[in-house]
Amino acid sequence: MAIQADELTRTKIQALNLYQNGALMEALQACRAACADDDHDPVMYCLMGVIYGQLNQYAESARYSRRAIELNPEYIEAHFNLALAARQIGEIEQAIKSLEFVVAHSPRDPDAHYSLANILEGYAEYDRAMQEYRLARSINPDHLDALAGEASIHEKRGDFDTAWQIIRPHVEGVELASIMMAIVYGRLALAGRNPEAALPRLRKYLESHSLPNDHRLLLQFTLGALCDKVGRYDEAFNHYRQANEIKGVWFDRMAFHDRIDGIIGNFSKERLAHSPRSECASDRPIFIVGMLRSGTSLVEQILSSHSAVFGAGELPHLERIVMAMEGYGRDITRQTVKQLTGHAGRYLDEISRLNDDARFVTDKMPQNFLHLGYIELMFPNARVIHCRRNPLDTCLSCYFQNFAEMQAHTFDLETLGNYYAQYRRLIDHWKRVLTIPVYEVSYEHLVSSPESSIEDLLAFCGLQAEPACFSFHKSRRAVRTASYSQVRRPMYASSVNRWRRYEKHLEPLIGILGR
Repeated sequence: MAIQADELTRTKIQALNLYQNGALMEALQACRAACADDDHDPVMYCLMGVIYGQLNQYAESARYSRRAIELNPEYIEAHFNLALAARQIGEIEQAIKSLEFVVAHSPRDPDAHYSLANILEGYAEYDRAMQEYRLARSINPDHLDALAGEASIHEKRGDFDTAWQIIRPHVEGVELASIMMAIVYGRLALAGRNPEAALPRLRKYLESHSLPNDHRLLLQFTLGALCDKVGRYDEAFNHYRQANEIKGVWFDRMAFHDRIDGIIGNFSKERLAHSPRSECASDRPIFIVGMLRSGTSLVEQILSSHSAVFGAGELPHLERIVMAMEGYGRDITRQTVKQLTGHAGRYLDEISRLNDDARFVTDKMPQNFLHLGYIELMFPNARVIHCRRNPLDTCLSCYFQNFAEMQAHTFDLETLGNYYAQYRRLIDHWKRVLTIPVYEVSYEHLVSSPESSIEDLLAFCGLQAEPACFSFHKSRRAVRTASYSQVRRPMYASSVNRWRRYEKHLEPLIGILGR
């Protein structure tokens, strides 16, 4: 029996009341009941998007937010929620676009400007982010999170003194009054401003405030880093464990195993030998691949310090092209020369929009290790740099980073171990079948013998050595990854064999990968 109009209204009100009382699953059920009868109510779809976001199911959150926007293109709250979800699933351009819409339609909303600034900062658009933070504060001078955002940008640019002067009146001798003040204070403590003193203050903030999961997660990661800094390794691991548990994201190990099987089968030695190649002769792109936290940012920072190289960071373009190709079936022998040449041309157009002058452009999307076969087909003259690091150090470093949902394999040690084993299986396959040059950089060798390692790296890329490459940490280029602070420091070896400090906590990893 169809729900009558008055019953439908009651169901919608019930959904809102349940949500406001924190009964998320019951609210979700009520939303579904309402939508089953009225499929054109943007409010219910928007509420479902909000609830899924609070449940850390960001793909679903984005899906229902988009549906709400389809029904009401001017729905500000739905655009805002889509931005939050899109950021978590790695759709940064969508997130920025959505927040720009919100700001354009709510120019006097300081939180809208703050949210746009926050995502621009995460994307290393520091000048625009600073402008938006200041706009938020011009509307609301007491917006402490926006003030902390200004300090955060100075910290990420390496100007720690200016960052400290901004937040000092709000953290020294007073109670911490803002989540972002607490986070930036913690990061500056990590940079050398008395980490021991910061620990009890951040713990007190965590314990004395009823924080949403995303804020609690940020503090747990920060406390983990501070404990690691001062040598309290058991406490550090406990904070990191709690942070990753808050994420609550599931990764389908079997699906990933099957995906690797499919790639290996599709790019067998025989199939590659019989596959056409693009007519693209360009050797402009340099692809830097590997596991997350394996040294890809460090290698790009070294290369981009050269006058002939533009460091483009982690580009999504190759992934999109591969998805388009696989949409027509995975049989690589069916790709034509014309198709492959067209795909290569589109990629080159994308990087030319970023920089049209440099002789080389680096693309350091680590997960492009999945697409090395397609790189060979599209760019027969391409260079690939594969970054390799101790498996346990790599996985531990991933576990200690606050990655977005798209890196769901990093939130659990056993899952990380399985992912690494599949990555290694595929890399071993590429070594057997590829004909394009792939240069392997050992992180451990790079930090122990930097001068010779950098010389060999430059030679592989066909570059003459330049002094700036050996003082890469002085470069002021924006770094968009979790390694932004590391690449601003001279080469250091303290991260080598870091896993031994945490050995007793790593049985799930050690059981899969060995010592």
